[in-house]
Amino acid sequence: MLLFAGGVVSQVPDDVHEKCKDARDYVGCVQVLTGTTAGKEEAEIEEIKNLKKALALLPSRLENTSLRDFSIAIQTFTDALAAAEAAAIVSSDYSIEDKTEILKLINPSLRLSRAIDIFRSTWRMGIEFDSEAYPSVVGSKYVPCSMYDASIDRFNQIFGSNVIGYNGVGARIIDYSNLSGVGLTSFRTLNTCYMNDEDLRVIPYPNTQGRPIYREYEGTMLYWIIEAANEITATGEFPSFTSPYKSLDEVLAEAYKRFELEEIQPILEDIEKYKKIHEAESNPWIATNDIYLKDKRATKIYKGLAFGLRNFSKSKDINKSIDGLKYLYASDFTNFSERFCKRRNYICHNEKISLLVGHSTALAKNIVSSNYGTKKENILFARELVIAGLSQGFETCEDCFNQKGVATQLIFEVKEGRKYAHKTLKELNEVIRTQTFEDFVGYEGLTLDGHLIHKALD
Repeated sequence: MLLFAGGVVSQVPDDVHEKCKDARDYVGCVQVLTGTTAGKEEAEIEEIKNLKKALALLPSRLENTSLRDFSIAIQTFTDALAAAEAAAIVSSDYSIEDKTEILKLINPSLRLSRAIDIFRSTWRMGIEFDSEAYPSVVGSKYVPCSMYDASIDRFNQIFGSNVIGYNGVGARIIDYSNLSGVGLTSFRTLNTCYMNDEDLRVIPYPNTQGRPIYREYEGTMLYWIIEAANEITATGEFPSFTSPYKSLDEVLAEAYKRFELEEIQPILEDIEKYKKIHEAESNPWIATNDIYLKDKRATKIYKGLAFGLRNFSKSKDINKSIDGLKYLYASDFTNFSERFCKRRNYICHNEKISLLVGHSTALAKNIVSSNYGTKKENILFARELVIAGLSQGFETCEDCFNQKGVATQLIFEVKEGRKYAHKTLKELNEVIRTQTFEDFVGYEGLTLDGHLIHKALD
């Protein structure tokens, strides 16, 4: 009997042949008894060869099948993996060393198999959701993110990293609960994340109301499964990642920390900046909460604020607006919803910070473009109003944060109002910078004591 080992032909002794002829791994048996070295290809265990072959074929099988034929497409891989498991665990034909080698390939293959099972169930779930959509998927299909969270989490655990992102993280870290009862059916069930893409038209409402994207997760899973199959085939190892796996709770906690740092902290710093400017300039517009209305005439708070209905060429109308704004600054908004809304409703709900910033800026723009007083006086007064609005902090926003300190959608309202105020202030400062008025030389924004409109506040 001739043995071909490493390119060398050698004779197998008869007694060795008799002992090894019935062995499952004949070459390995001869190696042990004769001390010869077999070539890698001849020495490789049959189950390992078959599993590697199945792994190499798996990507093309997965890419060219339907859910109906899915089991048939992966049958070769399933059978090869089962055979390898039996050889490593049950069979007595292999040595401990051989079984260890088989297990090295089984372990990553088992992880891959579990990922394939999740992919198949996700695929099936997506088809079922599509079949339930009426009259069409787009515009009428809203699948809660919770339906996919578990599958995404299990898939990421298998890969040891968040290779697939959770949908609507940005919407989920904000508390939208005070929008309940808003009566806007187009926003679906508020404070719920859906497997839809962002629809920028509905911000600051929960922003997962656009095109359904739940079917896209199937393609992402398939991509990573193919990557893993190729890596196992090439190296015998499951892919590894530098970024560790994180649960949904951990992802949301980190996202909120980023939101605090990138969104809330700049607002706080900006408020502090303008509080100092407001104080340094002896700005007379100060929120005092002197008036606490106990009746249900909520509109009284907005007395005199009908800017769009006024003729700002008339001093009478301007004075009405100034008086109305003074009233708003002095009004106490504590428990506004409970006192003035028949039910807790976003349309009725108002926060003082938003109204002060918005109405101060609106009146400033009307004043500066009016013929009342001199141009210089109007610009100075308008600037006072905008500075006063920007100095308002979250102490004038009862519901910007919930009881746990989590931001609500009102944060976006505050941010947009301040953005508009900053734009107006920039325009005013530019006028001041470019004018040739003698009093504006070296002007740093200090209030011009005794100017005409300032007297209206006395």
